[in-house]
Amino acid sequence: MTTLLLIRHGQTPNNVIGALDTALPGAGLTELGHAQADDLVPRLADRRIDRVVASAHDRARLTAGPLAAERGLTLTQDAGFGKIFAGDLEMATTHEAADIYLDTAYAWATGDLEARIPGGPAGAETLERFTEALERSLDGLDDDATLAVVSHGAVLRLWVTSRCENLTPQEVRRRRIPNTTVLTLEGRPGAWRFVAWDEPRLLDLAADDPTANADED
Repeated sequence: MTTLLLIRHGQTPNNVIGALDTALPGAGLTELGHAQADDLVPRLADRRIDRVVASAHDRARLTAGPLAAERGLTLTQDAGFGKIFAGDLEMATTHEAADIYLDTAYAWATGDLEARIPGGPAGAETLERFTEALERSLDGLDDDATLAVVSHGAVLRLWVTSRCENLTPQEVRRRRIPNTTVLTLEGRPGAWRFVAWDEPRLLDLAADDPTANADED
């Protein structure tokens, strides 16, 4: 069976201030973000990795770079793994904006795929582009290969909830997804199973990063 390592990118300056930064190419990494990217190498040292793919955002590329380099793999990028676009909320820093953004993603995860962020896409479009990117990234790999994908918190929450038979929207909503969290899935296209949700060792607990947080309601 195939293994997926779905990784949230390292910390960015806009994560620190809680801004909804979703347009390309987006912010780079903070000093901590680079350290988190470097720390993926020892964190995943015992894992087989056959291919590393990042979204088209700079922060994803910078996060994936050390891991790909250490494994001697060519890093590729696919825009399909990009963020849920914030539309009219782009670069908003209020918690109200973050709530609209995340509540829309959670609505999609529970089946309301026509819900929209103001000025943004519908859920079906977002899920389809991520799934198509995954299919492209798996092409040519053996059935027992491991694919590492560096992507973004909200879209990872949405996709694993929608595609993993053993995860519920309520469970995903209760979990934190700090920068460089690694989600492990096993299976095959159309039949994925959640295995592990591993948070990073390097954290910034003072950062105002609402897309990382669990829902406390």
